[in-house]
Amino acid sequence: MKNFIILALACSLFACNSENSGLPTQVGGNYQPESFNFHEILSVDGNVKTYFFEWEDSSNASYYTLCEKNNNYKDNCNIIQDNLNGLSTQYELSTLLTPKFLDKEFFIIARNGNNIKLSNVRSVNQDEYLKSIGVVKSSNAKDNDYFGRSVSFSEDGNTLSIGAFGVDGLKGKVYIYQKKDNLWEQRVELSPDDLEAGDRFGISNAISKDGKTLVVGADHHNYNPLSEVGKPGKAYVYHNVADSWVFDRILTRGVNDDSFGLYISISDNGSTIAIASPGENNDIGNVYLYTNDGGVWSDKSLAPSHTDPYGPNRFGSSVSLSSNGNVVAIGAVGESLDSSHTNLGGVYIFKKQMGNWEEKTRLELPSTISGQQYHFGYSVSLDNTGATLAIGSPEEGSLGAVYIFKESNDSWSQVEKVQHPSLQNGDQFGYRVKLSGDANSLIIGAFTDNSGDIFLDDNLVENSGAVYFYKKENDFWFFDSYIKSPKNQEDGHFGLGLDISDDGSQMFIGARRESNGQGKVYLY
Repeated sequence: MKNFIILALACSLFACNSENSGLPTQVGGNYQPESFNFHEILSVDGNVKTYFFEWEDSSNASYYTLCEKNNNYKDNCNIIQDNLNGLSTQYELSTLLTPKFLDKEFFIIARNGNNIKLSNVRSVNQDEYLKSIGVVKSSNAKDNDYFGRSVSFSEDGNTLSIGAFGVDGLKGKVYIYQKKDNLWEQRVELSPDDLEAGDRFGISNAISKDGKTLVVGADHHNYNPLSEVGKPGKAYVYHNVADSWVFDRILTRGVNDDSFGLYISISDNGSTIAIASPGENNDIGNVYLYTNDGGVWSDKSLAPSHTDPYGPNRFGSSVSLSSNGNVVAIGAVGESLDSSHTNLGGVYIFKKQMGNWEEKTRLELPSTISGQQYHFGYSVSLDNTGATLAIGSPEEGSLGAVYIFKESNDSWSQVEKVQHPSLQNGDQFGYRVKLSGDANSLIIGAFTDNSGDIFLDDNLVENSGAVYFYKKENDFWFFDSYIKSPKNQEDGHFGLGLDISDDGSQMFIGARRESNGQGKVYLY
């Protein structure tokens, strides 16, 4: 009798009865989740950088965790979303979307207390990656509108302004988009009443970081195409009042061929505006600084200190303001070293101190450089502090290059030269540059890149364009990604208009000549 009691007790503790063999495994008071399959990752139609994850039920699971595979974390799980009760979820990528995202691996963890079961691993496929790239275009697109020639957005990421200078016989327009529930909607079209054919309104535009002030250039305003004279240029200022864009004023200083408004920069709060006039004074050039102090506008003219005996300076070939509007960088692509080194280019740094603008330095290429027409300064971009500067030199060596300078105690020094090894002759790498506000990310446009693949350089689609993305870590710059348009069309000029957020998490790239010149802007 005693032996029977011991045997019965042992069977109850260790499940020796064959009828119990089908029960779920119990560990530490909780049941062990069973094996399950992670089905798929899909893009979400209309939602930029957003993906749909779906998996099957794991018996005994209390909840689930979505993971990015990373060996530096427990269970190799960098947690993306936790405490998921259903069998699917949506996730909006909070970082910049580049082709490197295709290398990431994801999996699901089924949990019950401390007991877990890991799913299979999946990655986003190329088709879904391409579909997750956002795209905006005008609602009334026509051939040769050149939508995307200029691109600017507010720092909260909710307002996007896009220039289309070719609309209606080169009169031009600017389109304003706003983001709501992760969807971009066209809200308004701006087209002043005084525009005439050929004015090119929208050739440039800049919106303040707070999204309240917008400045639009029309560099050929008053151009007469029959006599081929004119082009003094104008700039138009708008303010966002109660979610409506209201015209404020016209800024103009130009006379024939000045191209006033070809390039524009604006401070974070919109109180300082820099407008280039590179054709002024027979292409010597000028830049005008406008300051709004309590509703009263004042202006200051900046001119190059260097007199070039070998040709006009083209001072104002590019312009960039710091966040507070107290530092401005100005390109002058026509400047020469000597008669054998013409059009090498230069960049001037001005600083506002005690209410006065002072030239601090003039940056130029090393004296050991050989050749000519490098066009150093064709594009410039300051970080928020005005202490880091990226400078494009798109004709250097027929390939292009980008230089990065840093300032310390009013002294500027070169810290990096960027030139990707895959470049081909005529790519114009550095025709456009944009530095993130935190100075940790850099995008470089090469709008005549010829690659026919969205990732590799094979020279099959002429002038399709590309953008190169660089990141800084531990004060060193390294190449991160090579980015092509999802459409990748011949003469698309992808990368001619571009912008990036302060933290490098959002990027907007124009392809002004895609779809017969209708143009598009892509969101990453």
